[in-house]
Amino acid sequence: MVLPLPVPSAGSRARIFLPVFLLACAASLTWVFARPAVYVSTARVQLEAPGRSNPGSEPGSESGALPDVVQSLTGSELVERVAQALGMAPAAARAMLAAAPVPGTSVVELRAEGGEPELPARALEAWIAAWVARHAQSDARAVGAGLEAARAEERDRERDLAARRRDLEEFRRKHGIVSAERDENRAASELKRLTAALAEARSRDLAAESRLAALRGVLAAGKLPAGLPQQAIVADLERRAAELKERMRGLEQEYTPNYLAIDNRYKAMAAGLARIEQQIAAERKVAAAQALHKAEEDLAGARHAVARIEKDLSTRRIETQEFSARFAEHAAIAREVARLDESRAAAAARVTDLAGRAKAVRPRLVVLARPGVPTRPDRPDYWRDALLGVAGSGVLGFLAVWFVEFIRRPAAQAAAPVQPVINISLPSREWEVRESAAPGRLIGAGAAYLPLAAERLPRELSEREVRALWSAAAPDARLAIAGLLGGLSAEELAALRFSEVDLAANVARVPGVSTRSCTLRDPLRRLLIERRSRPGAAAAPLVNSRGEPLTADDIEGLIACAAHDAGLHDAREVTAEVLRHTYFAYLVRQGVRLADMGEFIGRLAPAAFRDYAPLSPPGRGVPLEEIDPVYPPLRGHT
Repeated sequence: MVLPLPVPSAGSRARIFLPVFLLACAASLTWVFARPAVYVSTARVQLEAPGRSNPGSEPGSESGALPDVVQSLTGSELVERVAQALGMAPAAARAMLAAAPVPGTSVVELRAEGGEPELPARALEAWIAAWVARHAQSDARAVGAGLEAARAEERDRERDLAARRRDLEEFRRKHGIVSAERDENRAASELKRLTAALAEARSRDLAAESRLAALRGVLAAGKLPAGLPQQAIVADLERRAAELKERMRGLEQEYTPNYLAIDNRYKAMAAGLARIEQQIAAERKVAAAQALHKAEEDLAGARHAVARIEKDLSTRRIETQEFSARFAEHAAIAREVARLDESRAAAAARVTDLAGRAKAVRPRLVVLARPGVPTRPDRPDYWRDALLGVAGSGVLGFLAVWFVEFIRRPAAQAAAPVQPVINISLPSREWEVRESAAPGRLIGAGAAYLPLAAERLPRELSEREVRALWSAAAPDARLAIAGLLGGLSAEELAALRFSEVDLAANVARVPGVSTRSCTLRDPLRRLLIERRSRPGAAAAPLVNSRGEPLTADDIEGLIACAAHDAGLHDAREVTAEVLRHTYFAYLVRQGVRLADMGEFIGRLAPAAFRDYAPLSPPGRGVPLEEIDPVYPPLRGHT
């Protein structure tokens, strides 16, 4: 009889492996996550030497001063200032700060570490500010009393300048001086205007006198001046007189004077001519009198204007003389203000020159990169160390199992002679179940049986989880669950309308989403009947508080809420797709022919058959008549 060596069972190995693995995991993870987090923030500053801006200076010539800068940055004075700004001990501040020059450049990298994300950045900002403040203080000490005296002189000049400017403005307001230009002020401009007006008035006086003399000459010659309204009347009378004279000369040529003396027609013409000539003389006299009167009035008005302007000008000259005195005083004050301004500018230039001399002898620190607040600790890497701890714990567990087997093996070998080991391969339990189970035997197994290919499928809920989900679901969520476990998709439920539901024929159509007609089964059919029979029922089974149909995302929210309230494991994974997959898997495990799946769930992508085929039991597919389409946990709610 051949006996094999005693080999430890899987249960005994697990009893050795698990305690060692768990204890090692607990110890390693405790040590990993007990370590404090260290956050790191960095900043870069550049040292600029005074000669860098000169054309003859070489780049990098200031790098020779970097060791001194690094030494000054890490000196006790600056560290104490940083500690005071952060409210910590100087030793702690010194431990968290470090400075190192970047090789080949004039850049210094500042580094700070701390147990809080904001602490390193605050420390670097305080460090840079302390260095700049100390640099400014050293500059002030280097310049000494000369710079202070120059600044005091500049302040005195600015104070005197401000006082004289106030006096100048007050003088301008008091005496009405609006501009430093003489001609732009009111008195000077008024005098200039009156002088121009007087010249213009005198010109009008001379013109009026000339027109009067010319008018008298024209009137003396028996003529009328041009432009009088009587000229048209006189011209018309002269025309009529000329016509009468012409007619009378014609009669005189035809008849003798004796005849004409007794001719009434000739006598009437002579009387008319005399009348017209009298009218002409009268009109000429009136026109001459009017023209002469108007010319005399114009001359009198021009002379009156000249007299008035001369009087105003005489008065304005007196005011102008007073204004000239005030303007001269204003100009003197303005010149004094300009002199004080030049003196103040000279003092400011001396201050700038002295300050530049102080800065020229010391390097300047330029911040290239400001410190930032880190978003994650620099060390330790908790998840990497935790993974290493778990892996090490697993290795330690395997070593413990090997060690126990190593201790036991010599005793077993001593108790029995060496015999060949015969391994007999037995069929797996899973294969026996698949071979012996009839179609439908795996319905109640839930997710217990999943082939390897099913690893690509979504999560499948067990019957217990579906019952818990149904119990915790609200009315709208129950309708959604009944539809998803009845072959409808979330999009079809959202597009479902009572106008497309035929409860008498137990058929629902969703033309907006798909072209298929699905068979209504309980509990979905009962829930639709209840909703439709309500007073004031909406057009859609699933609506919100405003009566608007729910969307597919809203249905996902109902499923998520029900899964959370039911306390399901990993409730966030429970979605409408998970419920549809649970129903698909239920149908496939009954042995339904994959080609007939569309009768229950609609169109299915051909590529999905490859994933669902391993869920089907061995043998030929079951006809539709032998398939139970109602998911088992929902049967008690029909």
